[in-house]
Amino acid sequence: MGKNQTTGKEFGAKSAQPAWIEFMKVALTDIAIEPFEVPVDIVSVRIDKKTGKLSTKTNKSSLFEYFQVGTAPTEYVSQDNSVDIFQHDVDVKSEESELF
Repeated sequence: MGKNQTTGKEFGAKSAQPAWIEFMKVALTDIAIEPFEVPVDIVSVRIDKKTGKLSTKTNKSSLFEYFQVGTAPTEYVSQDNSVDIFQHDVDVKSEESELF
């Protein structure tokens, strides 16, 4: 079997994505590439995944989120809850593996 042939379970990334990429290469040939610019009224801040409050942590307990100016959280998370988040990730992966 070739690398683009699939067996068993098929997912979009394996079966549909290669065809979409090839199609878009042709469809966008004459279109100039434009870099994405964040709108002026949008800000990006690092938040705590569990509470949605601002965070200074740079591990898996936080992520960057986008807000309209004036709507971003203003309070910082006060306690370390990374153990809860990491345990949640483990629980979700365990549940997913039980499905397949």
